[in-house]
Formats: sequence, C-alpha cells, structure tokens
Amino acid sequence: YGIQRASGDYIGFVDSDDTVELDMYEKLLKKAIEESADLVVCDLEYVWEDGSKDPERMDGLTHIDGKTMRSCLFASPLFAWNKLYRREFLLNSGLQYSVGKWYEDIPVTVPLFALAEKVAYVPEVMIHYLQRPTSIMGSGYDPRMFHIFDQMKFIYDYYQSLGLLKKYHEEIEYLFVEHLMLYGAFRFLRTDHAEELCTTSFKMMKQYFPKYKNNTFLKRFSMKNRVFIQTLSPLTLKLWKWILERRG
Repeated sequence: YGIQRASGDYIGFVDSDDTVELDMYEKLLKKAIEESADLVVCDLEYVWEDGSKDPERMDGLTHIDGKTMRSCLFASPLFAWNKLYRREFLLNSGLQYSVGKWYEDIPVTVPLFALAEKVAYVPEVMIHYLQRPTSIMGSGYDPRMFHIFDQMKFIYDYYQSLGLLKKYHEEIEYLFVEHLMLYGAFRFLRTDHAEELCTTSFKMMKQYFPKYKNNTFLKRFSMKNRVFIQTLSPLTLKLWKWILERRG
C-alpha cells in the first residue's frame, strides 16, 4: 500500500516493533547517492524482549571467502527492513510483497539482488530486531509454514524466466538448503507436522537441486549445521526429531 503511494526518491521499511538508529536513513541515503546504488544494506542486531540474551549482531552483508559481493548477498539477511531502495528501481521491478503470506521478504529481496545494477553496504548496526517467543519464527506449528515452498518455487521460476538460473545456480541452491534443509527443517522438526513438512522439503530438493550437499556456500555453516544438512533424510527424520525435542 505504501510503496504505491510513496513520493520520495527512496523507500525504506520498518516493522512496528523494531527500532532504528536516528541517523539510519541519513547514512543509507548518503551511501546510496555517493555510489549511485539501487539498494543499500546495513547491519542489524537481534534484541530479546525479556532480556534473556545479550544483543546479537548480524552483518547485513555476509562475507564468504572466495565469493563476490553479489554472491554474498544471497547468503545475507533477506529482511526488507535493513535496506534502502531507490523508489524507481523498486517500482520498475514489478515485484510486490504478498499479502497474508509468510516469508514474504524472500520473493522480493532475492530477485532484487540480481536486478540491482549497484548494491552498497554500510557496515554499522542501524536497526534492532525485537525477538518475541510468539513471533512467526519462534512459534510452533502453523499451516502457513507451508508457504515457504511456494516462495522458494517462485524464486526458482523467476530466475529461470530471466535466463539467470545458470548464472546464479549455486546461490539459489544455497537458499533452498538454508530455508528447507537447515533453519526451516529445525523449525519443522519441532512440530507435529514434521514428517509432512520435511517430506515436502526432500521432494523439492530432489526435484530442483539433487546435488545440494556439494554446494560450496555450505562452508559458512558451523560443523554441527553441516553435519545436520548432510545427514537429514527420510531415513534419519525421526532420529533428528527425537534429538531436537530433547535439546529443547
């Protein structure tokens, strides 16, 4: 709603329960103008509502040895709100945030990474992401968890339609692994619909990226997470569910 009515040269987003630094948009705008960037990203910080954990910093642009900045974007946070967008660029992309869908950032942010002629980076924590036990990522089962499969298929089909799937094959494959076979799987396995959700993930990986275990981006994960990715399968599904349930 807001995108279509915005009149400025740049657009930013803020979730209602997060906070931003007072000079966040000043600094992002300055960077955008200096580098003639379509998109500017900054670092963020997870903060816990109940104070149970110390703030946790996350780089807005993930660094991976041997990878270009453009490739590293795909392994970076996909949130809409740690970024500033050139309005004309965003509108011309034709991309829209889906209403009533979970994971709605993915089918907009990921295409923009490829479409942007120039992406700039401000390596400062400028936004504070509030964590609540009742948030989407922290909650139990919800049928909208299945939305991730449509969102990932959209990404695959979008890049294929632009003839960019070969160029960004490993990057898109990595995103499928991250959202279906790692963090998504952690979430799925803690629900009473684990088998159905994980089975859908297995089928999608087999269909689109059957050799995903060889993806070089996986080196960015911890050894524990790499072992999980390499061993999660229909045969080990119940074992991993048992392990995660006992770890809490």
